[in-house]
Amino acid sequence: MLIAHTSHTSHTSHTSHTTQLAYTHHPTTTEQTTEQTIKQTQQNNKSIPSCLLQLIKKNPRNTIYNAKRFIGREWSDPAVASQASTQSFDIVQLSSSETLSEVGFSLPNSEEVISPEFVGSKVLEHLLDMAKKHLGHSQVKTAVIAVPAKFNSQQRAATADAFKMAGLKVGRVLEEPTAAALAYGLHRKPGVDHILVYDFGGGTLDVSILHVSKGYVGVMGSAGDDRLGGADFDELIAKYLMGVYKENVVSNEFLESCQGK
Repeated sequence: MLIAHTSHTSHTSHTSHTTQLAYTHHPTTTEQTTEQTIKQTQQNNKSIPSCLLQLIKKNPRNTIYNAKRFIGREWSDPAVASQASTQSFDIVQLSSSETLSEVGFSLPNSEEVISPEFVGSKVLEHLLDMAKKHLGHSQVKTAVIAVPAKFNSQQRAATADAFKMAGLKVGRVLEEPTAAALAYGLHRKPGVDHILVYDFGGGTLDVSILHVSKGYVGVMGSAGDDRLGGADFDELIAKYLMGVYKENVVSNEFLESCQGK
């Protein structure tokens, strides 16, 4: 999850903007005073839905998805080889010193190799453009970023680079469980000392235990699976249904051949 946040002050209202760039859905919200509204997209949806399934079917090698699973990773990371085996686009090693990620994406009919940071920045630019049009001003300048608790320092820095590439200043980096607790105001509730955050998203499943002390929220421990999310469920269900279909086809062909004899 990546969150961009800014404040714009006028004589009549205080406006803050939050944009989340996640695995499958990228909601953009605008908050004025205490009222929060979810901005409508060009497709009249309350978030930018993943259209990847249609794009993957039509043009699988030119459709990049799950870029977040590669951001900030070294080429030797076992997770890279494991994840690359499930992607339809080409995964290559980056040797450029311009990005922290050693993993890049190569597109057919093009000599250009792009990084996960570049992919994230382009999605973010589109979301911020929508937000600016909705707000009526272009004062979205600073970002507060929320990253998975399991992200190491290189992945966190690479995530920050994606925001910088989109023209945003990074004000602070939070862990996603902490951001969730703050968003719900749990740290201000009396008698709350510990919080269990269960985050089941489009690409990850994370469970974290937080400790609250005098308004401060810290992560005591976190565990999860960065390859167990909604997209993985879709993939497993699709494989299962394909297996059932093939079994039925084979069974029908066998029965027809027996009847012919």
